Amino acid sequence: MKQKLLFMGIDTSTRDAVAYARSIGVETIITDARPFGSSPVKQMADHVWQIDVKNLDELQARCKKEQITGIYAGNHEFCLDMTRELTRRLELPFYASEEGWACARDKARFKEHCMAVGLDVPQRYFVKKPYTQEMFAKISYPVIVKPVDACAQRGLTLCGSEEELITAYEKALQYSQKKEVIVEEFIEGEEVSMEYFFLDGHPVFCRINDLLPVSVNNRPIFCFIWQQSRHKEKYLRDTADKTDALFQRMQCYLGAAFLQAIYRDGKYYFLEFGYRIDGIGSWTTEKRIDGYSKVERMVDLALGRPFSPKQIILPEKNGVGALYLPLVKAGKIDAISGLETVRCMEGVDVSLERFHIGDEIKESKDMYQLAYYLGIWAEKEATLLDRLKEIQSLLKICDHDGNNLLIPFDGATVREILRDI
Repeated sequence: MKQKLLFMGIDTSTRDAVAYARSIGVETIITDARPFGSSPVKQMADHVWQIDVKNLDELQARCKKEQITGIYAGNHEFCLDMTRELTRRLELPFYASEEGWACARDKARFKEHCMAVGLDVPQRYFVKKPYTQEMFAKISYPVIVKPVDACAQRGLTLCGSEEELITAYEKALQYSQKKEVIVEEFIEGEEVSMEYFFLDGHPVFCRINDLLPVSVNNRPIFCFIWQQSRHKEKYLRDTADKTDALFQRMQCYLGAAFLQAIYRDGKYYFLEFGYRIDGIGSWTTEKRIDGYSKVERMVDLALGRPFSPKQIILPEKNGVGALYLPLVKAGKIDAISGLETVRCMEGVDVSLERFHIGDEIKESKDMYQLAYYLGIWAEKEATLLDRLKEIQSLLKICDHDGNNLLIPFDGATVREILRDI
């Protein structure tokens, strides 16, 4: 019987996941409540169901009727929550363990596991309503205030005073399904992410990335990811054994995952855990430089298809890669130029185009102000940086007065991270 794969909603990985599934002879179905023309990705699938992903009863009945053999969601955590429940009902594969998924959806729970295995985390200050002066007296500013269960920096605020903290706490509550908020010390340092793939309980280290920011309203938001981090040797030598123990505690046996941390004064301070494909298109470059795609392997897991560790990571690198995620200022878009030229450039992939002419961009101070997700790869570092420079010279998002709304990123800062630690 031909396998049938249901895609729960559309995220940045869906385009490549559908293409891979079709290439191996799988019948593809996308379910999404929005109209058919809302996304060109829907045109790639064999079928489209206009059923909301949260309508699990209807989806369960339709899946049984159509004899669906696998269900996929890439990086949208609500869609993954729904996928987890739907696969449970239908007795279909879902990669994440109970505890692993709980830690991915609860930053405080994740950090408890970190501390148990000896990993460093930012100091937490316990603040809750009703507020008391005793709570505030223990806090050293600046601090980060964020929802315990949100992602993409939504609801996150950097605070330098009690007044700012209270305002930020109320904001964070609005973004939290659990209505829980974390207040923790702000650690200024180098932001990094560690990528893994779990296979039969074995954590396969894929890479460590450098996350370079620009400042948006005095808060750093990363917009460039260098995929050949100088931290690799130090991390593997000093810290990887502890993260392996962390994964064992969280019972992570299958699937893609990543950790985010801040490096300061010789230590990595761990911030959060994503038990899913990242949302920024890293697989577009890793396919070229590592010879594998986490998206393809996650499709395999959803279908129950076996694969070997050799299909996860190759020891020989074929060039270098980076991700450029240009940020935009608030304003109304009157003109966009350069995008089609960039799309046709050698060694460049556009996996997300968020804004269009006529859109009103609001000041969100989170990753929803990222205009594009661009994967860049080349044989040599110098060639990649030249491509970045060319992209920056071509891309323009302008308002009615001709002002470019893209926030400048200094590509020269990339050279600073090429030195040894």
